[in-house]
Amino acid sequence: MKGGCHAGKRKGRPFYSKVRHPKVNTVTFNIGITIESPLGQPVKNVYAGKVIYVGWLKGYGQVMIIDHKGGFYTLYAHLGKVLKDTGDEVESGAEVGLIGDSGPEGRPGLYFEIRQKGVPRDPMAWLSTR
Repeated sequence: MKGGCHAGKRKGRPFYSKVRHPKVNTVTFNIGITIESPLGQPVKNVYAGKVIYVGWLKGYGQVMIIDHKGGFYTLYAHLGKVLKDTGDEVESGAEVGLIGDSGPEGRPGLYFEIRQKGVPRDPMAWLSTR
């Protein structure tokens, strides 16, 4: 799968990191990256696929999961607004959502994961091949 993440700076929390919730002081374990970006900025799909889930997940906020076939899935979380529905086919580069602050960190940004056959993959390693 080739492509890239199109949501602001690639600055943020690294892959496989512990995150302490600022309000309730609990610790969770990220298997993706958080990309800092201003509220309302568009989030673009990294590769053509089909939206298989849209909804709210505890610890992730507003979430969209896209199936890219071949066992590859991407998860976009902390969204402020989702622009696609479950079942929609989306092209690479299509706007699928808007940056929000719906995650536990309470700051604007995008939480992004890539999984291959259920196994988390390092998004930064993948993005650096772009």
